[in-house]
Amino acid sequence: NGTWDYTWKKGKTSITMNNYSGTALGDVGGISIEINDKNASIYGVKVGMKKDQALKNLKKAVGSEKVIVLKEGEWPQGEEKDGKYSLTSGAGEAVSDSEVIHAAMGPYLPLQIELTAGGKVKKIYYMNS
Repeated sequence: NGTWDYTWKKGKTSITMNNYSGTALGDVGGISIEINDKNASIYGVKVGMKKDQALKNLKKAVGSEKVIVLKEGEWPQGEEKDGKYSLTSGAGEAVSDSEVIHAAMGPYLPLQIELTAGGKVKKIYYMNS
């Protein structure tokens, strides 16, 4: 139906989701998490946190093989072995010198953490449908 069934919003942070009903073509379940301020965190990572601390928290939560830092515009490449996922390299072309931390989320799209030029977390984003 093109709309979200539920939205939680506080400041510059929102979580939206909808459930799959199977009643209409293209009707899929999904979740979108966008964090642009300190109103939420994922794996202990918050906006404003230094890159090194964010990496430490992510690697502790999901494993170091599932975390990679790339330039904006590059996309992580990974592999699956025995049901375990890892991120191994980047593909695509960087569009800036800005860095993005990617964390593998199983077979789904990776969690993305955008960094400022000064190396602090600017935005946390995850989407899956």
